[in-house]
Amino acid sequence: MANGKATAGKLAKAGVDGRIVSHDDVLTDGPFPPDLPPSKAWAHRAGWMAKHHGADGPRYLVEEMALERLIARHDGDLVVWSDADCLHCSLNLLHLLRLPTKARLMLASPPGGRLGERAPQELAAVVPEPVAAAHVALAKTACRLLAAGDQAKLHAFVNTELAAWPAMQSALRLRLRMPRLLDTAVLERLAGGPATLADLAAALADDADLSRLGYGDASLLVHVKGMQEAGLVTLGDDGVIRPVRPGHPI
Repeated sequence: MANGKATAGKLAKAGVDGRIVSHDDVLTDGPFPPDLPPSKAWAHRAGWMAKHHGADGPRYLVEEMALERLIARHDGDLVVWSDADCLHCSLNLLHLLRLPTKARLMLASPPGGRLGERAPQELAAVVPEPVAAAHVALAKTACRLLAAGDQAKLHAFVNTELAAWPAMQSALRLRLRMPRLLDTAVLERLAGGPATLADLAAALADDADLSRLGYGDASLLVHVKGMQEAGLVTLGDDGVIRPVRPGHPI
């Protein structure tokens, strides 16, 4: 189970055994469902994805259901390839770990740069490790708290129980700082003048914390549009982003 098409392509070139499936959802964006597909919560998310990411809502829901069935039926090793320091990957990993399965769960999450940017031979040398049963239990609790939206309870959970899973603890601490962290970064960049989406993406890549979001252009655009709805920025037809109140970061 690859954390995106870039990693899936590299795994295929590396000759990794077994079927390679890419999990391409963006659970950093939109509502985080408390349960499993199909459900009203997932139908709501499918509608949100259609509105904000241009997804085919019904197809999105069908694909999520197909993924759940695939994992439920698999009875061999299920290797999840995930970037340890990436919030995007971490939220997808949490969701995958809560899905029912007969498989032995394995995690390939080596330190260093993004998996999708590595050479195939480097990925071929990675040795996946079994996922601890305690981490599966923590993943299920984390998903429930993320869906509930109770920041105080999530904060307490992250700082106590997730101490047993440092990589996930670090990722969810970053989640707790959103969206204010990204709002502030965008406005600080705009203090130097109007910017395009590409300019903002470059600024995020240069920031040690924000580069860990794992945001692609589509996710960043969704966030900027949210800032526009909140009256913080304007997004022109020319693609140029400007602060509504220059010189006044939040």
